[in-house]
Amino acid sequence: MLSISPKGSALANTRDQRHINGDYCELISAEHFVREGYWVFPAGQGSSPIDLVAVNEHGVRLLQIKKDGQRTNPGRKAPARIHRLRSELQKHLGVEMVYVNPDTRSVNVTDHDYHKASNDNEKGEE
Repeated sequence: MLSISPKGSALANTRDQRHINGDYCELISAEHFVREGYWVFPAGQGSSPIDLVAVNEHGVRLLQIKKDGQRTNPGRKAPARIHRLRSELQKHLGVEMVYVNPDTRSVNVTDHDYHKASNDNEKGEE
């Protein structure tokens, strides 16, 4: 994992590594969406249901950025993504979950309509 703070510096021990990783993932995803032709705006508050707002000629996307964590579930050999659920407010606003791998810099946007389209009933919702 890439370390943002230099070892031995006064800043190295002042912030939780998870917050540093989260900030780094937000920067990677902002770069990704800028390269895709969006104007990208960060959230104005530290704790909100939206991390980034991406705007282009087709509309507005509200994005929640998460570090792409993986684990190997019992009985499986291959690791699987740890999916985060959206809050009711995020669902109402149409916030999209974006998973970022800071090592590979890959950005994956979750298709929240996948289950709804393939199985249009109550079970298909998040």
